[in-house]
Amino acid sequence: MTEQGATVEQARGQQTPWASHTSVRFCYPFLDAFVDRFGAQACGAFLATWNTSLADLRRDETRWIDLRFLEALTDELVRRTGSDEIVAECGRLGITRKYIGAVYPVLRMLGSPRQFYSRIDTLSANVNRVNRVEVELLGRGQARICYHPGEVEERSPHV
Repeated sequence: MTEQGATVEQARGQQTPWASHTSVRFCYPFLDAFVDRFGAQACGAFLATWNTSLADLRRDETRWIDLRFLEALTDELVRRTGSDEIVAECGRLGITRKYIGAVYPVLRMLGSPRQFYSRIDTLSANVNRVNRVEVELLGRGQARICYHPGEVEERSPHV
């Protein structure tokens, strides 16, 4: 990392989306929204600034991406749409069967929301290495999700 927090590759103008921060699956709803609203060519042009492509990002859903890439992608969508509502929309999409993928049956097996929330810290750690999430069960039908930042600081208000 450089003093400004960018990777060495980014500092040299060779930024890539790859780092061990968060699952590439997190960016899929954002990529789809980008293509749906602005076209594959516009999305491709943005991705080219990160030396990648849609095909490259979708090649292997077990890969990990750089938090800076996810921030840049969400910031670009907010800039283009003129509203940060796009982030909430993509967040809601991200928990649907289409985007959860192989994790969906696991979530279904957990059964009740209480069982899910009691395991959210473990599930989160499997897809996110930037921060820590824990749940405080408050009572029937109530829980508090606590977010704890990690070593890599988030810079964007949209992630």
